[in-house]
Amino acid sequence: MRDDAPPLSVVMPARNVLPYLDASIESILGQSFGDFEFVIRDDGSTDGTTEALRAWAKRDSRIRLSEGRQLGLAGSSNWIVRQARAPLIARMDADDLARPDRLERQVALMREAPDVALTGSLWDTIDSAGRQVRGIDFWRIVRHSCFVPFPHTSVMFRRAVFDAVGGYRPQCDFWEDLDFFLRMAGRGRVMVIADNLVSHRESASSSRLAPADEERIEAAVDRMYACLSVYADGAGYEPIVAGATQGQAARRLRPMSFVSINSNRLWAGERPRIAGKLLSRGRLGFDLQTVQALAWSALAYLSPAALRALLKGLMHFRNLSVKGRVERGSAYEWQPQRRFRAREGEDRAALPDRAAMEGTASL
Repeated sequence: MRDDAPPLSVVMPARNVLPYLDASIESILGQSFGDFEFVIRDDGSTDGTTEALRAWAKRDSRIRLSEGRQLGLAGSSNWIVRQARAPLIARMDADDLARPDRLERQVALMREAPDVALTGSLWDTIDSAGRQVRGIDFWRIVRHSCFVPFPHTSVMFRRAVFDAVGGYRPQCDFWEDLDFFLRMAGRGRVMVIADNLVSHRESASSSRLAPADEERIEAAVDRMYACLSVYADGAGYEPIVAGATQGQAARRLRPMSFVSINSNRLWAGERPRIAGKLLSRGRLGFDLQTVQALAWSALAYLSPAALRALLKGLMHFRNLSVKGRVERGSAYEWQPQRRFRAREGEDRAALPDRAAMEGTASL
């Protein structure tokens, strides 16, 4: 790193986020920890985002603005991190909001624990108007899963570890963040602050809801579930990722792939479009996932509001179940759940052994 580098770089890729951009930038510039550079890349916007970013860059000297053609999700994320000068990198998405003490609390955690490669936080969910539509799910802290209990927009990580794992992989677009987190977990500890340091916005501008990329998104999410199944069994999923660049013939997809994508629509206040896709392209069978997907689809068709209420009620009961086990504001270690040890000969740096994955430790 350069001698004049700040202790922290906040990185924000932006593409066509004009309705939400000002509030997002303000939430970073108003942080209680202010010693950072703010690296923003305009990824080929066409809605006026470019002009708004130029105006912001003139107002605050911490902003370093770059403009370029659209690079895609992983491509823009890699590019912007590689422009950052600091040893610590904080991610921020251009339609989300950060609490004023977010950076201060995460920097303190990273400084106190040099073996932590990455930290994130819990979150609440807001809609396009900024109204909270879903609260904090504390249960995620103790859930045994390969899915992370924090959103991409909440993470802070060490640049050296980012370089060591090779950053984000374009072959994993639309789940490039989860793939990145799994590989980071193989290089160091991953901590989660049990507080909503960010508000994640669900809106029609979500990259997962782009109509032009609908079939590509569905295939990518289905591939994510395939990779996680292999990973949970203790093996590496590199062959699946490598095959992603070769394309694939039309085939039936896992039912939960459609549920995952339409969850974004549900919390954005839209009516999920799942029933037809599930019946025509879903790999349906006599199993629990099929039953869950069909029930979710039916309720989403009958009443999205009722489905949202049901899911919020479920979250409430889950939070009650961990009361006394999760203390708001404390930090807990996240370790991806795996059923078996990694097989002989696999990359131990990428596949941490099971003994290091047991329990949830508080910092």
